Amino acid sequence: VVLTALYLAGCDEGKTFAAGALHHLSVSDPLQAPIVSSGSIPVLVELVRSGNPDGRTEAANAIFNLSMLDDDNRVAVNKAGGIEALVDLLRSGNAEEMTAAASALRALCLNDDNQTAVGKAGAVEPLMELLRTGEADGKVAAAGA
Repeated sequence: VVLTALYLAGCDEGKTFAAGALHHLSVSDPLQAPIVSSGSIPVLVELVRSGNPDGRTEAANAIFNLSMLDDDNRVAVNKAGGIEALVDLLRSGNAEEMTAAASALRALCLNDDNQTAVGKAGAVEPLMELLRTGEADGKVAAAGA
């Protein structure tokens, strides 16, 4: 709750730090429910859309963590517009942002409806481009998506 509030009230640097903390805390399964119940998913999606490069990367990584093991979180990210935001990041981000976006899309695609939404959002072409020209980590993430 505190990190979500910090994000909402903070400057770009504060938002990046909050997203980074959520990224690292969301690795812990017992912390995921409180993170999600505090309203963090729409906040993270918004940061993917409008944050600075470090903030976008941290937010995409937090979305990956929250989506990897929980189908309800995958659905919530889609409902919050996360798939479109991640596909946009995949198209326009730097190497680190594209890798984080591809990883998050991989986790979101564990839900069948999200697979369709990812395809409709136009992810196939930028994922293929990342496979062809990306750095090693980006290629692995794109192949998984």
